[in-house]
Amino acid sequence: MTDLRAVELVSRDGTWRNVVVEGGRIGTLDALRAEWDGVTLRSVRIDYLSLPSAALGDVRIVGCEIGTLDVPEARLTRVRFDDARADEVDTRGLRSTDVDLTGLEALSFTDPRGLAGAWLSPRQSELHAASFAHALGIRIAP
Repeated sequence: MTDLRAVELVSRDGTWRNVVVEGGRIGTLDALRAEWDGVTLRSVRIDYLSLPSAALGDVRIVGCEIGTLDVPEARLTRVRFDDARADEVDTRGLRSTDVDLTGLEALSFTDPRGLAGAWLSPRQSELHAASFAHALGIRIAP
């Protein structure tokens, strides 16, 4: 799909295999409990990307701007972000294997504990150090 434009795209419980979405703007992409295998999102602006309880494998998100990325209780395997941006990432209960977040500029993570096992850049770990410490119960002196 090229230059997709939609206010809302609903794919709950859907399966996407070997799909490339390139360019365009989506208000809400609702993929609750979806299964994505071999999916690439490239240069897409998505205001709200909802993937709770989804299973994502071999997924690339490249050059995308995402307002809110919700992945609570999702299973991510071999997922990579390149030159992507998200305002908020909901990671409550996230389970991940071989997830590369080094190319994701995120302003905040709802629950940093969900990032266990994910790759971050040194810059990302420094930027989010206070919230990581708070999530672990570590108090930081003023």
